[in-house]
Amino acid sequence: MLADDLAALDARDAFDGATLARARLRELPSYRARNLLRWFLRQHDCRPPSSSRMAEMLAQLIEAAPDARVQLMHDGAVIGIHSDRIAVHAAAPPAFDRAWHGEASLDLPHGRLDFTPHAGAGLRVADDPASRWSVRLRQGGERLTLDPSRPRRMLKSLLQEAGMPNWERDALPLVFCGDALAAVPGIGVDAAYRADARAVGLDVTWHAH
Repeated sequence: MLADDLAALDARDAFDGATLARARLRELPSYRARNLLRWFLRQHDCRPPSSSRMAEMLAQLIEAAPDARVQLMHDGAVIGIHSDRIAVHAAAPPAFDRAWHGEASLDLPHGRLDFTPHAGAGLRVADDPASRWSVRLRQGGERLTLDPSRPRRMLKSLLQEAGMPNWERDALPLVFCGDALAAVPGIGVDAAYRADARAVGLDVTWHAH
């Protein structure tokens, strides 16, 4: 189709196979920007929205501030912005509180959490087998001590510094011992729950669906 050929041309150097640069939409005439956004949504198996909905979505995506939290629901997916690029992603799962009893893998509603032995590093769990371990989503206000010589840090700040998009932060499973945050996949293990050089700990790895 001619419209698809035009969109592919407009997407050159702006589409990386997953996300689309917002700057390209700003540069184009409105009819070509709508055509490009429609093409981009199809790359993610999303049906095109109505003309009025497309105009509304385009306006929000173009005009949003760089740090705005954009969440546009469409065709079972969510359209958001990160680092000035447009992304299509799954909605965050509903809150859960899953007990963990030391299994090597824990299946969650939106992925799998793996616990892999690692000598001299990772999560220490052997000291108190009666401890209640659980996995749940971030609720806000969590803190983590990665460096025992420095103050505890807000988890939100650590995730932002890691460059993690807000939708990934919302869906990231956290490991708790009782009410204490013990480990965050991709970020680290709290110093109070970290295996020392003489012990075998567990690396915690998240695999989203």
